[in-house]
Amino acid sequence: MSLWFVTAREGINGGYTVVGGGHLYANVMILYYPPNTPNPPHHDPFPGRRHYRINLKLWGEAGTFKTKGPVLFKLGPLVIFRSDFEHEVVASKRRRVVLSIGIVLPGGRDE
Repeated sequence: MSLWFVTAREGINGGYTVVGGGHLYANVMILYYPPNTPNPPHHDPFPGRRHYRINLKLWGEAGTFKTKGPVLFKLGPLVIFRSDFEHEVVASKRRRVVLSIGIVLPGGRDE
């Protein structure tokens, strides 16, 4: 049985649309943010595991990314960070599209 799925849904507070597919411990999503749409502070918990995200802005104006956790790499439109720590994106004035890849690995949050 395959654990992959495909979904289209409204994001936090109905602000953005997610289209993607994934597995319990890995997923790929395209995030569509309309103008003036933030991604409010949140975290993506996986108890007893570490959740990493690779986000690449494909189109549009990047919002300001903020996190309380480690940023492993950041260069231009690419950021790799720990998603199991609180993070957010402040709204930008223009529409944006982001490719987001998530990977969940063994090990506690603070490892």
